[in-house]
Amino acid sequence: MNFSEQIIAAIDLWFSQRIHDAQEPVRCTEYELLEYCQQNNIEPISLLSLSHSHQLFQAHFLVRHALYVLQQRYIEQGRGQLNITLTRIELISSALSGTPTGHSLTLESASPALRDYYLNLDHLFNTSEHEVNDLLRSFWRRFQAHDQSAAALQVLGLDQSASYREVRQRYRHLAQQHHPDKGGDAVAFSRLQEAMEVLDRARWGKRS
Repeated sequence: MNFSEQIIAAIDLWFSQRIHDAQEPVRCTEYELLEYCQQNNIEPISLLSLSHSHQLFQAHFLVRHALYVLQQRYIEQGRGQLNITLTRIELISSALSGTPTGHSLTLESASPALRDYYLNLDHLFNTSEHEVNDLLRSFWRRFQAHDQSAAALQVLGLDQSASYREVRQRYRHLAQQHHPDKGGDAVAFSRLQEAMEVLDRARWGKRS
């Protein structure tokens, strides 16, 4: 078993221990998973210092890689939907959601570009410390935007459970309704655009 599969197996075990007979989705943060790997001597995460920016990035990357691998596996196995956002990880079992095995489990809530980035282990080895610092600055911009996401969702009339597809569909509908060229409210249209930019930064990092 290589190092990435060890981490995948450890995080899979973490979820398996908590999802059995769960009456609600299993939720955690990335830090909880990092702490779990370090406390259980899961290498190489247990050997990395989280106070060093480059090693912190490596630990973060390894956990995210494992999560995206498990996201795909859980769908293929019909075990449930693993939702991965900037600040929260959530596993909804098929039994809890009432979804029959092999039906209606999709990856649509995740950014394909972000998923592909973390699934490519070359980024783990080829990302320099300078690039890591740039990524950290980008992360904090996205984190700040994430704090504003609740208000942005309210502008669209949605809550935190909304999928990316729902966000885009509601935005297109309201944008058509309020577009100034169609006799709509220019102020409302501007608020919609600002809300969508916030949600892009917070959830998928599409804009800097």
